[in-house]
Amino acid sequence: MLVSSVRHLRQRAEIAWTQAPAWLIVSPLVLLGAVLRFYRIESNGLNLDEAWSLWMVKHSTVDIVRKIWFESGDATPPTYYVLLHGFISLGDGLVALRALSVIAGALTVWLVFRLAADLFGPRAAALSAFLVAIAPLQIEYSQEARAYALAQLLDVLSLYFLARLLLGDGQRRNWVGSGAPHEVGNG
Repeated sequence: MLVSSVRHLRQRAEIAWTQAPAWLIVSPLVLLGAVLRFYRIESNGLNLDEAWSLWMVKHSTVDIVRKIWFESGDATPPTYYVLLHGFISLGDGLVALRALSVIAGALTVWLVFRLAADLFGPRAAALSAFLVAIAPLQIEYSQEARAYALAQLLDVLSLYFLARLLLGDGQRRNWVGSGAPHEVGNG
């Protein structure tokens, strides 16, 4: 009797898990990722690399690209600085300066879920997204005003479109999407 009750509950849980809308599974994971990335975001002061980012984004977008490509020797793709240039219109405090990376890190949690769901199903997707949400290095990179979190997001986006291609969805957007985010992110 007890075994059959447990078996019945397990079957119902399995049905609920596989039929749950994806947003219901991924939303708490993205929220967890965002909260962990915003938690104590101001605890460390501005480091030298972040000060460089702040200095770069104080220039016009044309000057940013010119300085990256011709003057500074900075290996950071100009895409990050151009996005951050627009983003700091909210302010140039530490939170505003680092928020672009936090958002990119939280979006990476969502995109990892989508990628893993397409490849391995909803359980693996939830586990993958959870691991990205709580990974200390992911959190650290998402709390820096540098291009690391954006690069991760764009690389996972490329992988997502590549997986769609390999799974047989040969639509043009997947062909373009498998390479474009990587190229945009790398300047």
